[in-house]
Amino acid sequence: MEFTCDWFAKRGLSVHGAAVHLKKGDQKFVVYYINIVRDRPKQDRYAVCCHVDIIMRHIKIDFSWVKKISISSDNAKCYNNEHVGLVLPFIA
Repeated sequence: MEFTCDWFAKRGLSVHGAAVHLKKGDQKFVVYYINIVRDRPKQDRYAVCCHVDIIMRHIKIDFSWVKKISISSDNAKCYNNEHVGLVLPFIA
């Protein structure tokens, strides 16, 4: 387990992922998207919005039939801020 205070000044990889739960008719399935960033390990609001944008673009390409998307997070500090909430409607 890694606490928030252990993250500061850390270098290395930044990993953002999404488990996308899809339903088409009676069929349900889960698709996982993982973004790994090597050169900019920050997890600030800009990085979060970029990662969400990348995942949304993949969903639009891979599952063009999707009409509605709901987003939830694990309440990590980088996802749980007012800036991300304000930008999400423009990304989707």
